[in-house]
Amino acid sequence: MRYLVYSLSCLLASISPLIMSKPEPKVPLEGFKGWQTSFQGKPIKKLPLSKIEQTFSEGFPGYIGRFDDGKRQIIIRWVKEETRKLHPASDCYKGIGYKIKALPAFKDKENKYWSRFSAKNNNENLTVSERIYDDSGNSWLDASSWYWSAFLHKSNGPWSAITISEPS
Repeated sequence: MRYLVYSLSCLLASISPLIMSKPEPKVPLEGFKGWQTSFQGKPIKKLPLSKIEQTFSEGFPGYIGRFDDGKRQIIIRWVKEETRKLHPASDCYKGIGYKIKALPAFKDKENKYWSRFSAKNNNENLTVSERIYDDSGNSWLDASSWYWSAFLHKSNGPWSAITISEPS
């Protein structure tokens, strides 16, 4: 019985800081120059993050911004260091109930490659495009390739991950 009480006391003492502490406010990260005001030649309007995005941003080593250009939703994730918290948008869409279908990668008007998938649920049919890039001209079509390049220091951050969602 003493061992059980002792074990429970130790467990409670070890997790109490997690239960009782409030999250630290995010300190500004070096190198972040603020959000852009246009994307692909169109002005963008900053939108508030959804509750899911706010929750996800806790502990994220960077910043997450959500924007609208009048036709598309654009999520920009500015990442300071390699992290497993930067994952494919398809995982998010699957997690909230969309059916996902991979589409061929494509090259945009600026000769930049994007990965792409369709996301469908009862109310929406979307085409989602995404890419990750650094300021040195490197780019990736998937989070796993990016992660290993970052982890092995083949690319030094910061990085930007762009996700564009538009009606199909």
